[in-house]
Amino acid sequence: VIPIYFNENNFWLNNYKGLFYFVNSSFVRKDETQLNELVYFDYHFPTLLIGSLPQPKSEEVIISQKLALELQLDLNEVGQEIELIYNDVPLTLTISGIADNTDTFSLYQFPIWYSFFYQENFQNSEELEVQSYLLMADSQKIQETIKNLKLLFSDYEIYSLLDEIYTTLDSVLNKINWGFYLLVLLNLIIAFASILVLSYLEIIDYEKQFELLSNKGFRNKDINKIMLALVLLRALFTAIIASFAFLFLAKIVNVSFQKLLEIDGDLLSLDPSIPLTMLLVTIGISLIVYLINSWHIKKSLP
Repeated sequence: VIPIYFNENNFWLNNYKGLFYFVNSSFVRKDETQLNELVYFDYHFPTLLIGSLPQPKSEEVIISQKLALELQLDLNEVGQEIELIYNDVPLTLTISGIADNTDTFSLYQFPIWYSFFYQENFQNSEELEVQSYLLMADSQKIQETIKNLKLLFSDYEIYSLLDEIYTTLDSVLNKINWGFYLLVLLNLIIAFASILVLSYLEIIDYEKQFELLSNKGFRNKDINKIMLALVLLRALFTAIIASFAFLFLAKIVNVSFQKLLEIDGDLLSLDPSIPLTMLLVTIGISLIVYLINSWHIKKSLP
């Protein structure tokens, strides 16, 4: 018998202290007659576990408790007993089956899944039937995975907060898939408008611009507003070029940017966050150019 003492934060296996997460959950039947495949989702701990259990009797309720343990001992013998001591109440489990990693799907590839399921008969709550499954993964990846787990999930509350933020951002980004095409169209409209305006006024320098507008009857106050508007158009046009250059550069160095931007496929098959990136680049460069030119206009104009 291998005793395991644990609480809600960690566990001790003989003298091995490791990472532990304890989650109460319930399974849902796919239909009323079979319960051969169980799928478990935990949104605060993003993993997917697929396992098998015998058909329960109708008066029995299946309750699951999931353990993700850092086990470095040889527990892969069918029939070996494990004693769980939770809140000073001992519970002896017998390993009744072993599955390899092909039966386990996890976002973070946990090295070992130990999962036990028990059925509680409400007619006799003192009797507890326990069946357990030990799901073993590649033992060579245990140390590396545990380091990542300790780094990613060292604080459950912080992770829950980050998961909530990520879910919200992901929902927002998924709603702006159309933003890429809209932004391209907007950029083209602004670019053509700025080219037409600048060509029509034959602008060469600020002094000639001011003289040209004065001759057309504009007041100095209005000329300043027009000049600032034209500078903003120029800044936007510069930002448009920069934003497209950014996208094409990311496409050229696909290997370097793949993880950052999640680029996949051709240019128009970009991650939903790309339109947001383009917009931020456009706004940022526009503001910088606009501020510089605004200062120069105020200094140059009478």
